[in-house]
Amino acid sequence: MIISKFRKLTLSLLLFLLSTATLMASETSKYQSSITAYNSRFIAIEKSITSELAILKSAITSKDLDVQLVSESILTTLYLRKKDIKKAKKAIENAKELLTKVKDIEAQAFYYYALWKFQNFIDDINYQASLLKSFQLFEKTDNYYFATINAVYLSYLPEKVDERLMKKALKFAALSKNNDAYLEAYLCKSSYLNEKYLEEKTKKNKKIAISCYLKTLEFSKNKNVLNISNVATANLNYANFLVSINEKSDKIFLYLNEVIFLSRKYNIMATYRNSYGIKGLILSNEGELNEAEKNFQEGIAYLDKMPFRDDETKLTFYNNLKEISLKKQDYKKYADYDSECLKLANSIKESQENVMIHKAIAKYELQSKDEKITLLSKENKLMMWLGITSLLVLLISILLYFYHYKLNKTKQLLVEETKTKLKKEKEQVQKELMNSILHIEKKNEILTNLKEKLTSLQVLNSTPSNTAILKIIDDGILVDDDFEKFKDNFNIVYPEFFQKLQDKAQNSLTQLDLKYCGFMLMKLSNKEIASQMNVEPKSIRMARYRIKQKLQLTKEDDLDSFIQSIS
Repeated sequence: MIISKFRKLTLSLLLFLLSTATLMASETSKYQSSITAYNSRFIAIEKSITSELAILKSAITSKDLDVQLVSESILTTLYLRKKDIKKAKKAIENAKELLTKVKDIEAQAFYYYALWKFQNFIDDINYQASLLKSFQLFEKTDNYYFATINAVYLSYLPEKVDERLMKKALKFAALSKNNDAYLEAYLCKSSYLNEKYLEEKTKKNKKIAISCYLKTLEFSKNKNVLNISNVATANLNYANFLVSINEKSDKIFLYLNEVIFLSRKYNIMATYRNSYGIKGLILSNEGELNEAEKNFQEGIAYLDKMPFRDDETKLTFYNNLKEISLKKQDYKKYADYDSECLKLANSIKESQENVMIHKAIAKYELQSKDEKITLLSKENKLMMWLGITSLLVLLISILLYFYHYKLNKTKQLLVEETKTKLKKEKEQVQKELMNSILHIEKKNEILTNLKEKLTSLQVLNSTPSNTAILKIIDDGILVDDDFEKFKDNFNIVYPEFFQKLQDKAQNSLTQLDLKYCGFMLMKLSNKEIASQMNVEPKSIRMARYRIKQKLQLTKEDDLDSFIQSIS
């Protein structure tokens, strides 16, 4: 009877173990080794990379392309965690080459998972399409853990948490039976409920949010949780919520101290920065300025012990210390903290410039590689059309060349003809002008001689008729009228010439001066001008000297050249 019972118990135990093994086998992915190595990144990143490289080496030896693709994809995310963009870029490029040879959907899902993380890191807006693709492929292959992670990230894309995607994440987390997946999903849910509470601060919304936060913290305490960053985030988020509902600082510090402990132990910079920041601000607001200062100084001291630099966090802490020193009116400390801020700001600027350059190069090379693959696939057709297009372009270019050559030649001839015509017209007007001037001068000369003779006769025999004749002669020798006619004719050929002279001479030139200048512009010699004006050549030389002075020209300046230059 006892033996019978023992046999039944043994059989039941055996059946249970078999069913458990079957269930575990069905839930274990072909890529479980890579996933395990990936999950260990939260505790020891270097060990995680070493394990993944060993898996990749083994897959290359066995020519397992599926595992190679997954391994290269996971290595991409591990290198990104270390901010080693060069190695990450190399890994994602290797994965891209393998993608075309791999048919397994789950392996492809890992590639798109790595791709969206890489694109997001280098600020490529296309990462959203890759994230969606990864989510769809993981969902199709029932990889609920990674489907949960992707659903969470997708839910955070809009300004507010997407409720539909958040519920999907909770569903996949339950199906995965993975504690990290549960924690990811509940962090998302608590954020969603926090948003609802902030929109409508009712007791009911507050109670629901607190309940969710506490459940999230419960998941975070599970020993099987590997993502310590999420554990720290769970505590930090709840501390933040407690601040928003004006909870007592002692209770808030309980959770913040846990965040600080985890952040220090596992070098989690995001939660480290925020936890010290919140704690310091609470102390500062409560008037505990010395404690607040001590808090930020402690934060800076631990930063210096970290295995890598985080100048952004250090700058934030020093800025907080500056505010505290102002409140304490300790201006010496303020100056010291400000000096540290300036050093850190310069260091951050230089570092950010380098990172931006590396990101830009990576983005360009990634896009360039995609374009190159597309171009290579269409090379034959493009070459053929390129040849035909080149011939057509060459033919059109030759035709256009001859057309433009002929057009330019015609234009050139037309311009030359126009210039010749204008030159002839100008010469004709100049000739007419000269004739007009000579005619006026000759007329004046004759009238003057006539007047002299009549005047001598008037002395001998004065009669009313002689007086009338003399008046007519005087009217005919009106210099002003002659000059005005001369000026009007001259302006037809040389517009604004006289105005430019007067501007230069500040309106000091007489009508006679202007007349001399007009003769000089027409290139008459001193002798010719003297003959026309019925004066001695010496008078013309004196007039030239006087005009030169009025135009404010130096001894070295040539009057004729100046006259020609302003025409």
